[in-house]
Amino acid sequence: MAEETTSATLDTLSVKIAIKDTKPLELTFFKTDSVNEVFQTIDVIPEVHHITNYYLLYQSQVLQPTILLADLLSNVEQKSLQFELKPKAYDGKSILDHINKIRDIVGLTQPETFGLNSGVSKINDLNLTKIKEEEPKKEGEESKSLPDPSPEEAAEISQVVGSFFGKLPTNYHSSAPLAQPAVRGLYLSSWNPVPFNFIPKGHLAYIILQTLEGETLHITGSTAGFYINKSSSNKFDPSARENSNHSSTLYELIAKTSKNFTNQIKSNNEKLGKIDPITFLRPQTAFLSNPWVTKASNPIPDFGKTQFQDKTQRDFNDEYQSIRDLSNQNLSDRIIRERLLTKTAFEFSENAVRGALDVLNGAIQPIEPTADPSDQIYLHNGIFYSFGVDASGFFEPKGGDHAARAAYNQDLNAIKYWNTVDPKGIYTLLTTIVDYAGKRVVCQSPVPGLFTSAEPKEVKNEETGEIELVDGDALTQVDYGYDDATNTIKSNPDFVKDMEPIRKALHYKKAKLENGEVVTNSEIKGMIGTDRRKYVIDLFSTTPLDVEFKDEHFNLEKENSYPHGQVVTRLEAVQEWWAHEAKNMIKEEAEKKGIDLSTPLKEGEEAPSVTIDDDKLLFTPNGPETDANVRALSKFIKSDLIPKFLEQYDSIINIIPADGSHLSSTLHKLGINLRYLGYLAQQVESRITSSEKEEQELLEENKKVNKAFDEKAQAKEKKIQELIQARAEALKKGEEPAADDLEKLQKEDEEDVDDDIDAKPVTKSVQFKGLYAIIIQELIARAAKHILRDYSLTLPVSLIPSLVSHFHNCLLGENFNDSPKAVVENPELYSERELSFTKLTPESVKELIVKNVKVWYRYDLPSGWNVKYTTPLQLQREIALKFGIQWQQREYYFNKESYEEAQKLSIKDKKSKKSKLASPSPVGKSNVFDPEDVSFAPLIKNSVNRSTAAEQIFEAGRQILQSTDESKKEEGLALIAESLSVYEQVYGQVHPEVGRVYATLSQLYQELGLKREATLMARRAVAVNERTCGLDSHDTLIALLNLAYLEVESGSIVNSLKVYGLLTQIWATIFDSKHVSIATIIANSTLYLQSAGLIHESRKILEKLIDLSVGIHGEESYATGFLKFRHAFVLAQEERFDDALKEAATAHKILRNTASEKHYLTKQSRNLVSQLTRYKLIQTENQRHEKQKLKALAKDNQAKAKINGKGTTKAAGTKNFENIDDILKFLGEPNSNGTKSKKKSNKKN
Repeated sequence: MAEETTSATLDTLSVKIAIKDTKPLELTFFKTDSVNEVFQTIDVIPEVHHITNYYLLYQSQVLQPTILLADLLSNVEQKSLQFELKPKAYDGKSILDHINKIRDIVGLTQPETFGLNSGVSKINDLNLTKIKEEEPKKEGEESKSLPDPSPEEAAEISQVVGSFFGKLPTNYHSSAPLAQPAVRGLYLSSWNPVPFNFIPKGHLAYIILQTLEGETLHITGSTAGFYINKSSSNKFDPSARENSNHSSTLYELIAKTSKNFTNQIKSNNEKLGKIDPITFLRPQTAFLSNPWVTKASNPIPDFGKTQFQDKTQRDFNDEYQSIRDLSNQNLSDRIIRERLLTKTAFEFSENAVRGALDVLNGAIQPIEPTADPSDQIYLHNGIFYSFGVDASGFFEPKGGDHAARAAYNQDLNAIKYWNTVDPKGIYTLLTTIVDYAGKRVVCQSPVPGLFTSAEPKEVKNEETGEIELVDGDALTQVDYGYDDATNTIKSNPDFVKDMEPIRKALHYKKAKLENGEVVTNSEIKGMIGTDRRKYVIDLFSTTPLDVEFKDEHFNLEKENSYPHGQVVTRLEAVQEWWAHEAKNMIKEEAEKKGIDLSTPLKEGEEAPSVTIDDDKLLFTPNGPETDANVRALSKFIKSDLIPKFLEQYDSIINIIPADGSHLSSTLHKLGINLRYLGYLAQQVESRITSSEKEEQELLEENKKVNKAFDEKAQAKEKKIQELIQARAEALKKGEEPAADDLEKLQKEDEEDVDDDIDAKPVTKSVQFKGLYAIIIQELIARAAKHILRDYSLTLPVSLIPSLVSHFHNCLLGENFNDSPKAVVENPELYSERELSFTKLTPESVKELIVKNVKVWYRYDLPSGWNVKYTTPLQLQREIALKFGIQWQQREYYFNKESYEEAQKLSIKDKKSKKSKLASPSPVGKSNVFDPEDVSFAPLIKNSVNRSTAAEQIFEAGRQILQSTDESKKEEGLALIAESLSVYEQVYGQVHPEVGRVYATLSQLYQELGLKREATLMARRAVAVNERTCGLDSHDTLIALLNLAYLEVESGSIVNSLKVYGLLTQIWATIFDSKHVSIATIIANSTLYLQSAGLIHESRKILEKLIDLSVGIHGEESYATGFLKFRHAFVLAQEERFDDALKEAATAHKILRNTASEKHYLTKQSRNLVSQLTRYKLIQTENQRHEKQKLKALAKDNQAKAKINGKGTTKAAGTKNFENIDDILKFLGEPNSNGTKSKKKSNKKN
């Protein structure tokens, strides 16, 4: 594959497109691109994007979109192509498409989203300056770490630093329009449809245009183009108005008619041209993120909103499976196939979400209206809808609806994996799961023939003896796997053969049956559709059962049984276990053969061959309880995967998860199911205990070390005095003193210190306490989600905001109102059962939380869980993200005192404005949350394909770049660029997968020294993650952290600090600045400031970090001691020597106790204290001599000699310092620029 990738992806083509009355376009494409890429590029170029109905001609031949550009070349050396763009006549569909496109261009069409303010990006609000080009270094010139900031930049930096750890802007989670509409309205006229007598004249549609000048114009759209007609709102005359301009496009007609239109378009283009399009482009294959708190924007009246909705009936299944049948033999075919699969799957998801919301709102009729509401099914626009419950009773032994709900999640994940393996001849169903306001709708493309029966057949009634007509059998039936109808397991050799790639990928044995064999769990069904394709459904048991967990926790006869037995292992766990076991088997086999696998190979030497029998590592498809490998896999989660997860947090250098979703995704990537959260909490508790014991032992050991150190220091000092005395006596006798002895003493002192500058004392307990708090918070939030979902299932959507607000008042608002009352509008419309949630109280909600955590996660919450381990705002956010809540953007006061204080300030503020009208008294709130604060957005999971072609090209490029062959660097970079192009072709630019690629590329470019490219990719990663993952998601936080570092690398400390400032604001507002890793994350910014000579600003941040560290780690902690040591240096640079000496002494005391006198940092702090003390004495002496100098100018030279201490004998190992840079240089601490300390900001607070 790598060779194919390398040879097929490097060449580019220049494509020139001739357009009548327009400057020709000159574009660049890869040879592997198709003509469709040319169409798509024309569609977004501002000069021609209004041209929608045209042919592309090459050598007078019309080009089809699927043709590859490479196929048009006459020879391999050809580097350019010339096309011609030729307009074609409009028809009924193309003219509506054209109007819709123009509506989009002029700013009337908003992208369809399924929430409020979806896809908000705020990176533009940072006003980052343009990425600097790296200046070439002169020969022999050393590179400067950072350029000196200008006075303007220094002032801006000071302002940015002042915002660190402040509140986020009030509009942070809301969007503002980037551009203004260039017309007031553009929609179809009420004179439509076109009368029959005007159809032969070419009339296709009548349009109304409302210009910015306030004029309303009626337009005729015809096969030839557009013109203004004589119609009005009450008179029909579609003939051309006098002096009307006839134009081939609607855009050109409006431009000729409205001067303000042209000006507004120009203004919009200028505004949008200043920002990266990725911050406003519409996604092609991804749903935008919905902020958990936001402000609803006012809707704009527009008749066109409903007129141009696509209501085309589509057979998504046939489209999708036909694309899967396309060739994937070469790279070009694979890219085209993947792009079409991704596009079609996403369009299915969009329609599925739209339909699911209609189902919940009662806009679609069920197939069986008389069935129980939860069991009803729907078929609309080629999509099958159900509620994700156990309607058939199949899951009853496993836990009923709970098991069914879990199975649908597992089915979806399995479909994604099967699509990645892509076994030829096997077809999966398009699937989307929509969770909205606690209700689940499962949307799938049906197997062809599944809802179609054969001809009715006659059967004899055994009781009456009469012949009756009954429905025929379904045209599609189970051909492989478990058949519910016959209660048998079936086999089909065609399925078995085509599933072989899946069997190998999942490490299954072939299981023999009476009528054949199966290669997967028998619950997986195979059906041959009426289109003769082999479909697989019910893939929820694709991976083996977690038998150890099930045996221990699932028993429906017990009170606290786990709710269901559909507990399968994650695919990541399967792959990790198999790799672990295979590695051990290879090692054992190598030892048997006497092969040392650790020995590096010599040049030209082949790797030794070690063969293992991997049949020993295969799983039995059925009967997991008796399969040794299945049980070993189940045990592997606790024995290996969870310890592996915990080990990464043994060091404070590693950042613990930012929030619950970060924790969940990290666990999932390792193959750990979230049902292990309780067990994980227990393990973390155990590690906290052991870490605290270890730290206490270390402190005791430090006391011994320090005592020995002090004794040795005293002995050394005594020895030094003896040596000095001996030296003096030797000099007195005229003998040569033994100077080496003093040097040996100094060397002994150095050997007593740990020189490992990365060494850290044991501080794991704080790290694990932070992790424990995140886990407890996640347990609470997930329990809250389960409770809300249970109550929501039988409620109408209109009542659920009352449920959500009352539940939150009970859980989070007890300090505001300890007896909250539910607010329900028109309660008489609902039954007593529906209003049962109104009886919830703070105590009952706490009991439900504790019970749900115990049942779902097998854990007993610690006492005080509701106040010790989380904050109300954090928990409000976590529940919102899990349940799909969008809270009204406002200040939420969680206790009465803060609310009353805010009310007083509000009244005072209104009075200070001296309003002519008296301000009314504020209306008192009785609850923290109100139903009006609540809106919902659907949580969407889908089976959209991944691009394996892009991944393989990227990996090929990375391997080349990681090789030592510098001559292939350009080839590697070209492959990386091509992989990015493929990612963007398949997904579009706005997609989470592309965001991850941007982030990876930024790191790769940074390693290669391509700083500008790295920073550009990092900025794009931030924008994409903001829009697709969330403004405050962990993906965005990580992207921002990476960007802050790269902005400095690119030479802009201002940009870097702006990003750091945003990070601190997100943390202060949402995470309350109590995250254990916050100081580690932000500390680098202080070094950047020091490097730029901005000492005052560096000190301000350090002081804030010290306060945070004291709150998180404690006053007597290594982390606090380290920060105080840094703070002492900064104070010294500001020449605040008294404060510096005091802080250095405090730092030394802390570090001495927590890290011992043998630690390198303790030595540094000790030296700093010593040298600052000596420096102060010298300064005092200097001042005394200056006074003497004024009294005795005649003895100036003699006074100078005394000031400099000439002629005196210094103790070994000491030194006098003339300025603070001497101290810094002596201690090995770099000063502001490496040579001379800067004092640009010698301010004092």
